[in-house]
This record gives sequence, C-alpha cells and structure tokens, in this order.
Amino acid sequence: MGTDAPTQPEHYVARLKLDKIPEILTESQAQRDEELAAYLGLPLEEVAAWPILGPDALRFIGDPEAFYRKPLTEERLVAQYRTYPDLNLGHHLKTVMNTSVFGRAYELFDLLELVEPGDRVLDFGCGVGTHTIMFLQSGCVVDLLDVTGPVYALAQQRIQNRGLQAHAYLEHDAILVEVAYDYIVCTDVLEHLLHPFQAVLRLIRALKPGGILHVLMSEKHVETWGHIGAAQDDWKINRGPAYLETHLEKINAYNFRKRDD
Repeated sequence: MGTDAPTQPEHYVARLKLDKIPEILTESQAQRDEELAAYLGLPLEEVAAWPILGPDALRFIGDPEAFYRKPLTEERLVAQYRTYPDLNLGHHLKTVMNTSVFGRAYELFDLLELVEPGDRVLDFGCGVGTHTIMFLQSGCVVDLLDVTGPVYALAQQRIQNRGLQAHAYLEHDAILVEVAYDYIVCTDVLEHLLHPFQAVLRLIRALKPGGILHVLMSEKHVETWGHIGAAQDDWKINRGPAYLETHLEKINAYNFRKRDD
C-alpha cells in the first residue's frame, strides 16, 4: 500500500449486503487524523502530514540482531508491546487506524453479513479497536483482548468516543471462558506469538458450537515488524490451516466454523 490511501473503503463496502454499514468503516482519513490528534494532544496539521506506512510506523524491533540474540520469552515480548521503545508510535497508530480498514481480508468483513444483534464476539489482539467498533456498531456484545499499553488505550478511547461500551477489556493472558463466543477474530496476531498453535486451541475452546473463527497469520517475515520466524515456520511446517480443519469446518481461506459435535 502506498502512502496515499483511499478515504472510503469502496473496495469491500460495495460487496456487503447490509442495510447499514458500520460507521467506523466509512469514516474519512481526515476523521481518523482528527481523532488521533486529539488522543495524542498534537496539532491536527502535524498528524495529517504524517505518512501512512512510513519507515518507522511498523518498527517494533529496532535492532533485530541484538533483540533475537537473547532467548525469546513471553515476558520479553509483552514488555516490548507494553512500551514500544523502538516504534514511532504516532506514525504507527495512524497507519494501523487506516490499514485495519483497508488492509484486511475481505473474509473478515464478510462476517458482518452473518452477525446478529446480541452475538458474542471476541477481538483477540484488538490493536486500535477498529474491528471491535464495527461489531459493536452491528449490535454485537464484544470483548477485546490485547497487551495493556498505548495502542490498547487508544482502542478503549475510540470506543468511548463513539458512545459505545465493550462487554470486557481483557488482558493478553486472561483465561477465556469456554464455549462463550459466536465469533472470534484473530487477524495478524499469530505471527507475533511464540506458540501459535496453543493460542488457536485456546480460541477454539472459547468458541461456541457453530461459532466462527476468523484467523489470518501474515505470510511476510519481517523481523523489525516483530514477526517471530520460528512461529511462522511452525505454522507452515505443521500446516496450521490443516490443523484448524481437524477441529473446525473450513468456510473459506480464513473463516472456520466449529462443529456441533
């Protein structure tokens, strides 16, 4: 994606057969910039001038060689995502507020044609909260989960800005209630985890029979983006999508339904 992103998501909104599109998906870049400027306490003109996908917008790891030289532990990764010491935070937030609308798989947004008011949804690795908000605006009851830090704080602020209320704000290691959710979204999260298969099993257990899991692991391997090559290799070698099909029924490339048995 270039730095000049479109201001309206016509590329997938036109596909959705909905009476009303969630407003978060039709907001302009100017609206996103205004919200981010208020959150950061910066002039709107400064935020508006920032590029989307600028050089430091996704630099989670400043010196990959030094970072990965030490043994990777969950504690080290969580500390990195709590403070983002190597990241241009403002540029990152602007980028992800955009790409969470324009840079996700169609199959995620197709779920909006299936959800019913009152359905329980878990946004696993919610980031800036765009997908949480779109489900809330569709009448769903939504829990969101992520590492506590400035990105998670923005997600919570964006929810409040729209007069919405999530059901629960969960910490990354929260124990999930089993058989609780009609839909679970896990997109561009597994590549940042040490044990992707354990995470997926955790989500499957939390899914109701007949519920749908949307799961997408990035195929890119960029160490500065915080991608864990060993986890990505594990997912490929042990055939992650095939593993999903041992527990779930495949609907399409990224959506899987939990069997009733």
